[in-house]
This record gives sequence, C-alpha cells and structure tokens, in this order.
Amino acid sequence: MFVRPIWGSESTPSLLTGLTTYYRMEEASATTRLDEIGSIDLTDVGSIGQGDGIQGFGAQFSSSDRLYSAGAAPSAVKLAGDRTFCFWYQHETTPTGSTNGRVMGVDDLTNREWEITRSNSNNMGFFTWDNSLNYKAVYASKAWVDETWYFVVAYYDQAGQEIGISIDNGAFSTGAIVDTTMNTSTSEAFEIGGVSGTSTRWLSGNLDEIGVWNRVLPADEITWLYNGGTGRAFSELV
Repeated sequence: MFVRPIWGSESTPSLLTGLTTYYRMEEASATTRLDEIGSIDLTDVGSIGQGDGIQGFGAQFSSSDRLYSAGAAPSAVKLAGDRTFCFWYQHETTPTGSTNGRVMGVDDLTNREWEITRSNSNNMGFFTWDNSLNYKAVYASKAWVDETWYFVVAYYDQAGQEIGISIDNGAFSTGAIVDTTMNTSTSEAFEIGGVSGTSTRWLSGNLDEIGVWNRVLPADEITWLYNGGTGRAFSELV
C-alpha cells in the first residue's frame, strides 16, 4: 500500500514534476479545449458551454455534450504506470433519463481501461479493468448539493497494486488490484463528460482545472491543490 508522506505547511510542492496533461477549461463555448502541458487537445461535441469555474471559467456539460481526443488515447492518459487524476466538479441535478454521469475515462463500454463516474447514489467512483476485463472499483461518498464545487483526486499505484479516490481532501477510499496488467492495449479515445454511442451516461455540471500526473501525488501536494476549497489557478503551478 502506498503511504503518503505528511509535510509541514511550509513545504513548497513541485506540481510540475510528472504533470503530463492539464486543462484549464477557460475556452469559449463550442471550442477545442487545449492541453496546457502536453498535446492531448480535446474536440468539442454538442457545443459544451462556458460556465463558472473554481478558478475563472469552467466547461459546462449538459445531457448531450462530451470532449474527446483524436484517435486512440495517448499513453499519458492510459494506465501504463502510476497516475493521479485531479479535477473540480460542480454538481447539477441529473437530467431525466440519465444514469451515472461519466466524468472522464478511456472506456467506450466495450473496450474498457478506466473511468471516473459520478453516481446518482451520492458518490464518485473510480473503475479500472485488467486484460481479462475484470474490474475493480472504489467509491468516495458525498451528498451532492447543486451549484457546489467538489475537488476529486483518483490515483493508480502500479507497484503498490492499489487504486484510490477522495473528495475534498478527505480520506481515500482504496482497493487492492489483484492483476496489475491493465487493459492498456485498447484503441478507444480519452473522453470527458460522456460516452460515445450512448445517451445515458452524460454528465450534468461544470468541470474545471483538470490535471493528470504520471505519479501518485503525496498528501501535501493534494492539500495545496485543494487550498481550503478554493482551488489553484494553472498559473500558480507554473
């Protein structure tokens, strides 16, 4: 099991170390969302709006919107090694007819690797699949309140054979992975806000300040990013 070191408040996190992908989500409605670190720009499907963000603006998703990478998901967002996914989510009431809302993932419901999903059962789930399509899931519970921002962190610790998820800098819900051979040979795209080919997995709400690291972030860095519930702007990382 990965043990996160606890640092004093005087420490300065190095959040650029291992940061491979970052979306500020500041762009205007119906435009490509740019990767500030790498080259995984995301195409807009369904005219995603520009709404309020935890910092500046955010991307506003409704019942038929999603973002996706061109072609197969690049290795930076696949589970080819340690990963941490961080983002801010502002809840809105789930649309009628929708089930669990996909936040992001590399998973088209047939070729499955990982996904983070907001459940109608007041939780956020992190799912991973191995090469035999056996899955492991962990859940962080939260009673969703409309128009409220939540900070979500999920990690995959390859050597420690563990996944975990946390909301608002709380304790991590963790789970052991029996087979660490993740299903990384799939050719599906990296998607945010929905799943192509289905009308029941759309996300309703805003997303902002999405980052992907190729390491498991320690407690001090997560606390710094959370910043007492106000978040950090990308400019503070660089």
